[in-house]
Amino acid sequence: MLATLSWWSVFLVFLGFLLFFLVAGAIVWWRSPGLRAVLSTLKALGWRRGIRGAWAITRDPRTPLVVRLLPIPLVVYLAMPFDFIPDFIPLLGQLDDVVVIALVAWIVVRLTPPDVLREHLGIERVS
Repeated sequence: MLATLSWWSVFLVFLGFLLFFLVAGAIVWWRSPGLRAVLSTLKALGWRRGIRGAWAITRDPRTPLVVRLLPIPLVVYLAMPFDFIPDFIPLLGQLDDVVVIALVAWIVVRLTPPDVLREHLGIERVS
């Protein structure tokens, strides 16, 4: 009986986290039209043009040094064999990677000059 109770409690905590992230994501999506515009533009770029644009941004001399060096810790974090939330936990394990990638993308868009973003990706800055 105790083992069944603990699995149910773990399952309920998992569902609680999932519900929290879904509601928080929906609120952020609803309240931020600039974020929706940037994400739809990035989606329209496709992954090949997006990678080429990101490479061009890191090589552009007008880009701040922080933005140029930011891909290094991102790749190191994504290649690490351990995470904040282990990947074998369904959905939540990949969610921490998505949050880190989104945070890095937000930092890049915020710190890169608007003319560089417009030139290499065709997007405007998010407020």
